[in-house]
Amino acid sequence: MSIRKVKDAPETYEIAYYIPVEVPGRKRKKWKLKRKWLQCSEADARVWEAEYRQQHIGNLRDIINPKIINVIPDYLAWLKLHRAEKTYKDYKASLVFILPFFGNLTVPHLTPSLLTQYKQQRADSIRAKGKAGNRSINKELDILQAIIKYMVDNNMARKLPFKVEKLPYKRPIPQIPHPAEIEEFMGEIADPTKQAMARLMQLAGLRFKEVRLLRWENLDWRKNTGMLVDTKGGTPRHFIIPEEARVILHPTRQPGGYVFLNLKTGNPYTSLKTLFNAASRRANTGQRIKPHLLRHFYLTNLLDATGDLRLVQETAGHKDIKTTQIYTHISTARLQDGHKKATDYINQRKQATKP
Repeated sequence: MSIRKVKDAPETYEIAYYIPVEVPGRKRKKWKLKRKWLQCSEADARVWEAEYRQQHIGNLRDIINPKIINVIPDYLAWLKLHRAEKTYKDYKASLVFILPFFGNLTVPHLTPSLLTQYKQQRADSIRAKGKAGNRSINKELDILQAIIKYMVDNNMARKLPFKVEKLPYKRPIPQIPHPAEIEEFMGEIADPTKQAMARLMQLAGLRFKEVRLLRWENLDWRKNTGMLVDTKGGTPRHFIIPEEARVILHPTRQPGGYVFLNLKTGNPYTSLKTLFNAASRRANTGQRIKPHLLRHFYLTNLLDATGDLRLVQETAGHKDIKTTQIYTHISTARLQDGHKKATDYINQRKQATKP
């Protein structure tokens, strides 16, 4: 099915769709293309098209392949309902690059060579700006595949007969600041509320979104624990309330509602970027401290202290242990400790009597 604005006809849209037609002597139905003109808004035309697809598309034995651009409004509506707001915004922003190249194509038109052309074109464009873009391009390819999956799930297309090959990309290893540098940074945050937010990231490993959406009714002051409900992976988990955050929050506790409200808007904070940038400059830490870096700081030190990768995975809320394994590569302290133990062992063996 597809929707097309009728030229020179105000507020008129043409909807192309197929209807089943019985053919004498044949078990299989024939599908006949029909066109319908509607004088209405584009939104109403899409509602009509969606309702008709709901009624008939499930019975199609032959896949109807619309152009990718014609599926986008329905896909974005679905995405907004079923995915996080940040995911919706990220995907929508990436369509600026995806649709000019793939929008007027159907899924059967996609080939490995065409995807190679897209990767080369995007890489050249990003390189011209003096940036490295393999990660961005891979993300766009993931979004394209998500759109295709949506079409396949809704009987609008078949799966690609080939695997989409990604560009090489190695995730950079975070450089974890020394605890003294973190404390200097924390000392530059004067607002107690924002200090508590930062402490929950630094000493409990919470994500910024998890902190900003924290609710009073999910804090247990007797056990000194909290429950995260709105998490990235969708799985609730517990965390320990650090003492540095407890002394700030406990005196102001409420029976319910969001813990951290922006007094200017009455809503949860949306960003601490300005605060973190200013505190980083004043503390002269040598690098810009970001909310996620505080989370990395805690999880790295948790692994250093316990050596328990499974515990770190549960604390971080990672579904895949592979995500957690990045913390095994960023601990200089553990590397130094292991090196000392190895050299001590070698020296002991040197001094031992040969057999």
